Amino acid sequence: MRTGFFGGEIIHPRFRVLRGENPLPTALTPIYPTTAGLTQARLRRLIEEALARAQLDDTLPEEVLKRLGLCGFREAVDTLHHPRPGADEEALSRRTLPAWMRMKFDELLAQQLSMRKRYRERKARRAPVLKAPVEKARRLTSGLIGRLPFQLTRAQQRTWERSNSISRNHTPCTGCCKATSAAARR
Repeated sequence: MRTGFFGGEIIHPRFRVLRGENPLPTALTPIYPTTAGLTQARLRRLIEEALARAQLDDTLPEEVLKRLGLCGFREAVDTLHHPRPGADEEALSRRTLPAWMRMKFDELLAQQLSMRKRYRERKARRAPVLKAPVEKARRLTSGLIGRLPFQLTRAQQRTWERSNSISRNHTPCTGCCKATSAAARR
């Protein structure tokens, strides 16, 4: 009996009778989340094959592990995939074992590193500098105002006049577009 999503549930264990020289397993049998068509036995076999090929070297220096009270990466993976008999089942299921703490730390660290990398990539991108001189852009947009099918309000005219006196990094198109879109909404 254990607590499930909808309350108490009964788990029917699988077992096999050992006869003669068959040794007992040295670890508890892990139960992985699965889906229809993927049996526990197949999933366990695939995970064992992946773990046999995986490089589980630690990526954190020993002094960081000690300072944060974390276990080694290989130890954490082994503990979670091959729990020893007598392991604290409650801590395993509540994910409070030191091995779980290490996994949580690594996942958060990977997320933070990924976010930092994306931030630096975004920061490195710059908007292209316009090649056309600002005065040429002003001449082109000043003809626009005279051809509008409506009169600009005083506020729009002030915006247009201010946009003609902005710095070289901007064009008067900004103010004109704002004035035109505000008038179109009326």
